[in-house]
Amino acid sequence: MTNILKTLAILSVFFGAAAFAHSSADVDGMSVVFGGEPEPMLDAERQNLRWRFTDSETKEPVTDLEALEAVITFDGQEFGAFAARDSRRDPGMYQTFHIFSMPGEGTVTLSFKRKGDDEIHTITFSFTVNSREDYLIP
Repeated sequence: MTNILKTLAILSVFFGAAAFAHSSADVDGMSVVFGGEPEPMLDAERQNLRWRFTDSETKEPVTDLEALEAVITFDGQEFGAFAARDSRRDPGMYQTFHIFSMPGEGTVTLSFKRKGDDEIHTITFSFTVNSREDYLIP
């Protein structure tokens, strides 16, 4: 019985982490990891959309980005542009803050450039906002 409980605990941790995995992509020699925080993303609560940039070769945080703007498409409507700001405590992390009024699927397109470079890069990620009601206990 103890082994079964241990196995179930391990599986719940594994599948729980897999269900809320972050998305990643590469652009201009950088690896970008995107996710919403806190997870799971819920409607009617403050959510942070976050992008972590690291150099693809050195794995060091990328801190020389500027003109970061996010455009969100949610429920068929476009919102933004929202200025993304860097995290003072977490180099290479950039974020925007939002409260989604309902559950659903969305995309966010982030545009940015590196300091000293005029080329504007864009990257798009998908996300899901879950219903807060699904997690309430009477």
